[in-house]
Amino acid sequence: MNENRISRNNYIANQFSDLLKTSVLNIGGGGKKHLQSFLPASTYYTELDIAGTPDVNINLEKECPIPIADNAFETVVCTGMLEHLDNFHEVFDELLRVSSKWVIISLPNCLCEIHSFWKPNGAYPGKKSGITRGRFLKFYGLPAEIPEDRHKWFFTYSEAQAFMEYHAKEKCFQLEQMFPTRLETNSRKENIKRFLHKLALPKRVYLDLYSATFWCVLRVGN
Repeated sequence: MNENRISRNNYIANQFSDLLKTSVLNIGGGGKKHLQSFLPASTYYTELDIAGTPDVNINLEKECPIPIADNAFETVVCTGMLEHLDNFHEVFDELLRVSSKWVIISLPNCLCEIHSFWKPNGAYPGKKSGITRGRFLKFYGLPAEIPEDRHKWFFTYSEAQAFMEYHAKEKCFQLEQMFPTRLETNSRKENIKRFLHKLALPKRVYLDLYSATFWCVLRVGN
């Protein structure tokens, strides 16, 4: 998990470098300030999380609104976090409120892991639903004991896109970027299959089946 967070934050710093130069609020960054290590020293950085040693320790399901002033940060980053919250919509509105210009969001395409159901083997997950155990779904299964963490929402890439498009009209922000990641794998055979499906399937169906993550950049200021 730690390695995944480091690689994700390295990706964010490289992909959105022009948006991360002034002030950044990272909501759900992991509590270890990985993103800050990839940013310029001049960037004013604040991290908010429920775990680790963030600048603001908070449980967003119980402590919302966020204790930060309106438009306080030029850029708000929230990746791999909203799907863990029952109050997804409320926190989404908070991202818009505390940003003065940019909001960077990533969401999982939950459908892309559905193939795990058809794996022939797998030890039954005892507690950690956040780890795929053979044919049991990551974050969505029924572990034998109460899980430490899980996703609260099951949605596809196209649903995430439709959500953003709807709220762009309702809340008057601009969708500067929307794109999928990890459409290709390390398997040549799998990539050939996906290429053929890309030719045969509607774009929406193809993205719902194979994209791992939905990314977007919202422009909330002038």
